[in-house]
Amino acid sequence: MKTQCTKKLTQVGLLVLAGLLLFTPNVSGVNLEPPIPTSETLDQVDSTTPILPISSVPYKISSSGFYYLTGDLTAAETAITVEANDVTIDLRGQQLIGPDSGGNYGIYMNACGNVEVRNGTVRNFGFYGICEASSRSGKGHRLISVQAMSNGGKGVFLKGSGHLVKDCTAAKNGGDGIDVEYGSTLTGNTAYENQGAGIMARGSCTVSGNTTDDNQSNGIYTDSSCTVSGNTASRNQGSGIYTGWGCTVTSNTTDDNQSNGIYTNSNSTITENAVNDNQHTGIYTESGCTVSTNTARGNNRSNVGDYAGIRVFTDCVVKGNTVDYNKQNNICVVGSGNSIEENVVTNSTNGIYFITIGNFYANNRASGNTTDFAGCVPKGDGDGGGNTGS
Repeated sequence: MKTQCTKKLTQVGLLVLAGLLLFTPNVSGVNLEPPIPTSETLDQVDSTTPILPISSVPYKISSSGFYYLTGDLTAAETAITVEANDVTIDLRGQQLIGPDSGGNYGIYMNACGNVEVRNGTVRNFGFYGICEASSRSGKGHRLISVQAMSNGGKGVFLKGSGHLVKDCTAAKNGGDGIDVEYGSTLTGNTAYENQGAGIMARGSCTVSGNTTDDNQSNGIYTDSSCTVSGNTASRNQGSGIYTGWGCTVTSNTTDDNQSNGIYTNSNSTITENAVNDNQHTGIYTESGCTVSTNTARGNNRSNVGDYAGIRVFTDCVVKGNTVDYNKQNNICVVGSGNSIEENVVTNSTNGIYFITIGNFYANNRASGNTTDFAGCVPKGDGDGGGNTGS
């Protein structure tokens, strides 16, 4: 089933598009962004694909095809139930509006494959805005330019694998904004003011170029083996970014979160991030992590003794970071077996604070701290030399 434009727009198609983009009234009083433009006119759909209008809800899709909304639709229960594979639902800039209570969904799928939803708003449903319910059989769905807003539970919840969520907005939902499973990709999304996490990804997902702001839990939460890159996470009530083990966290910006800027579990790689003004630690890692070429400034606003710009546990490499103006400690080394090299640490109480013995440090530059190198400072074989203080 083709979903990309393959022919030029006709004059008739342009007239249809113009009519469908007219602003529709906000019947619930919720502040919403303008309707999203449609991506193609009906004459551009593959001629072999059935084209069916959805002009009333509830509506059940039981066969493959291209389905489109003819206007805003209000549902007292689940609006659209999908029971087929290879389906496209083009909301065409319109809204699916729920009853704001009950256990209903905007769009519900269970064990479907290759379903695309695009270009519109799903809001005010009692449970989830858009849901795939099967972890075993839900595969390859795509959400593109969809707004999931003010739903009672999660805005988007896609169990299963291999999904794409792109250029979507999830806001003011009662649970997580966007929640996806195994091997999925989330890119270019915005999640704000959700009661759970802004974005949650489980198992080998790629999370890139998203913005999360003012969510009641973490901005971005992932479990194991995920790649988290190029995101912005600010003013969340939990950590800006929180990951499981074996993740790669690179080129993100986290500011003014109420917990840590970035928290990673063991065996993760954290590089080239900017973490600033977070309430707890800027970058907080468990064992076996590599923390390199990050910038951490003004963290530990709560002024807790062992919080820091960067805080590591055991067997970590901390190299080439710029860490300054963090309260209590610029770098706090909690356990042993760590290598602390070539960092610039300035303007804190402790430049680098070693809580225990058995670490290595070399070629660090410290200045403007009350104590440049404090605690159980490595000696003998643990001192690689080249460490300079003010």
